Amino acid sequence: MLGNSADAEEVAQEAFLKAWKGLAGFRGDALFSTWLFRIAINEGNRRLARDARRPTLPIDNVMAEATDLAEGPAALAESAELEAYLERCVVELPAQYRAAVVLRDVEGLTNEEAADALGLNVRNFKSRLHRGRMVIRRRLEEFYETEAATAPKSGLLRRRPKRA
Repeated sequence: MLGNSADAEEVAQEAFLKAWKGLAGFRGDALFSTWLFRIAINEGNRRLARDARRPTLPIDNVMAEATDLAEGPAALAESAELEAYLERCVVELPAQYRAAVVLRDVEGLTNEEAADALGLNVRNFKSRLHRGRMVIRRRLEEFYETEAATAPKSGLLRRRPKRA
């Protein structure tokens, strides 16, 4: 959510400290992990509100399969460009969509766990997730159209994701 590992470490430390101090207040209404995620999300949102800048989000795992090293340095460079663009897409999402996408697609939480962490019902969470994914999809389509116009023989075009 923060896009900066140093900020993320500080926020994680603050979240764990707040969780430790508030452990007596944990009622057990939700899973402990959901309660801890909620604290971490709140701390992350506080940090984002404090910081005027919009950092990038490292999502190495999301793009791990996009690069086939057998294709050589050109494919690696194209993949790095696509990864950087995808990071910008996620970071530029409105905060409510970004949180949904990060919790579900980057952190790997289930819809129910992520909805609990955000204090939403599952239907509202799925709506935010879908809208966030659609914004990213439109931006990626624009990226591929631009790539096709500027470099018609690009390897990225051969690996363009198929529409569902």
